[in-house]
Amino acid sequence: MCVNRSLKLAPASVVVPYQYSMIVWAVMFGYVVFGDVPPVSTIAGAAIITGAGFYIFLREQQLGREVREVNPPV
Repeated sequence: MCVNRSLKLAPASVVVPYQYSMIVWAVMFGYVVFGDVPPVSTIAGAAIITGAGFYIFLREQQLGREVREVNPPV
């Protein structure tokens, strides 16, 4: 419910990278509670997904700054 609420309150480009942390928490939970060790392919896939989300987050932040720096017409 909190994830859905956050998407309602903030732009998706800001919220979604934080949702990728759920992958990390799920891996840690699986290891601690069930003793499940994820295969290398799972870790590599999660790293790609998280890295792509982080890149999009940084790019959106940079594009947002460029829009704010536009001077109004005189």
